[in-house]
Amino acid sequence: MKDKKKPKEKNFRRYRSPAFSGRHTSSLATPLYGTQEFIHDRLWDVMLDGDLRPGTKIPEQQICEAFGVSRTVIRSVLVVMEQEGVVTLPPNRGAYIAWISPEKSSSMFAAVQLITGSIAESLAENPYSIGAEDRERMSRHLAFAADETVQRNARERMRLGAEFLILFATLGSNQYLASLLEKTVSLIMMAALLYQEQFVEWPRSLIQEDIIKHVYAGNGGLASATIRDHLVELESSFRYRAETPDKGLMKVIAGLTKDMDFTS
Repeated sequence: MKDKKKPKEKNFRRYRSPAFSGRHTSSLATPLYGTQEFIHDRLWDVMLDGDLRPGTKIPEQQICEAFGVSRTVIRSVLVVMEQEGVVTLPPNRGAYIAWISPEKSSSMFAAVQLITGSIAESLAENPYSIGAEDRERMSRHLAFAADETVQRNARERMRLGAEFLILFATLGSNQYLASLLEKTVSLIMMAALLYQEQFVEWPRSLIQEDIIKHVYAGNGGLASATIRDHLVELESSFRYRAETPDKGLMKVIAGLTKDMDFTS
């Protein structure tokens, strides 16, 4: 099957924050480009919107037809999403949206606390090592997160709060930790679709500002504690229980390619 051309305009982006603009951030660990990046981000969109719930089997052939691309292209995207932990590819059984067990979700919260705490302490030891470009990107993010339009949209606030933690990790020089945090934060976002009963946001814009102020002032302990306290509050909104994976994906296939423009 002949693949279509790269989309003329990308209507869906994995990261909402303008701080990620111009960066190939479909995945910090394995960046994608062109049509593959577009498909990756579109799948992410419907996953985080709850249309593709954990445990759902992905009918690859129908998605190929929806996007007008070969199975090789879809598989390359799914392999990256498997590396991110949000898709599973069991041998000879197709592809599934990853199922996040209560135990795994809880361990991810612990991992995020450890990673962000380590990053906060490291950055605060020498805040002047954070370059002007990184500070400007963080400022753009904070301004966008505090915008009135964003504040009126709970789902956007949630996504930007999660993106803040990933952006925070990129301020350091440890690419491995940043990639690991991206993966763990992504898994918690997926787990929230299953277990969160009472809406508690990821770090709100004012909390994000406080964390950065603490780091810039050299107070890594306070920055780490602020993140930790918020993560404890966030996990307290989860009600872990036995769940049955959702079946079927056909109802959202048509919506995957909404607003796509593959014209040259």
